[in-house]
Amino acid sequence: MKASKQASALTPDVPERYRAWTLDNYAPALIDAFAPFLSGQAWSLYLRGAVGTRKTSIAAALLAYWRKTHLGSRGTRYGEFVDPEKLRRALLDFDAGPERLKHWRDAPMLVLDDLGALRNTPHAQEHQMLLVCARYDHQRPTICTSNLNLDALAAQIDARVASRLQEGVCIDLGTHDWRKGE
Repeated sequence: MKASKQASALTPDVPERYRAWTLDNYAPALIDAFAPFLSGQAWSLYLRGAVGTRKTSIAAALLAYWRKTHLGSRGTRYGEFVDPEKLRRALLDFDAGPERLKHWRDAPMLVLDDLGALRNTPHAQEHQMLLVCARYDHQRPTICTSNLNLDALAAQIDARVASRLQEGVCIDLGTHDWRKGE
């Protein structure tokens, strides 16, 4: 799927593979499941599933939709897409990392892709927990994708993270690997 110019303009920070995905690519029943999050009734959306279940493409499509409907007065890009590599680099960068983490805590919308995928160190656990908890405390819209169910996420990062995320919309996308083409 090749990214359209409009999709690319809305998602320059999203990996190129996922820039062309829009909500039109998904079944209406799945889109309906996002409604409490998109309407602001739920602070978070937790997309859980096995590898290849399209968690990241859904998150990218939702971020593009969010940006399209929430453009700032000067075309400000609302929302940030943070994959494990961006998060890892921020955690290792003792000069610019804290400012980047603060920016992500305060972003109007945040996608945390593959939450729980970082190596399980106390430093990574602490900062992932602080990031999610700060967003929860201020009810900032947050989309998290993960291969982990909430119990496994609690064991991997922190029980407080799983507890807060369960207050939002949680969708299990199952085990079908769409990359296998079946």
